[in-house]
Amino acid sequence: MVGANQYLGRSNAGVGNEVVVRITVDDDKKLKDIEILKQSETGIGAQAIESMTKEMISKNTYDVDSISGASATSRALKEAVKDAMNKI
Repeated sequence: MVGANQYLGRSNAGVGNEVVVRITVDDDKKLKDIEILKQSETGIGAQAIESMTKEMISKNTYDVDSISGASATSRALKEAVKDAMNKI
């Protein structure tokens, strides 16, 4: 489910299959939160998700550097957040 200023995004590019995110933006359309609703990433992939979401929020973009050793997870997260942001 989504509330006000929330959007869903998906990607099938992850190692463990689908990544689903829900982003929340403020009234100026800036990222306030990224929630991971579905993912199957483990190890470095799970760590990549945590660090990348923080960077995406602070920079207000999905276009951040990928994490070395977790390229598939990085790509999937970027795709999912981009998909959600395109719905704004």
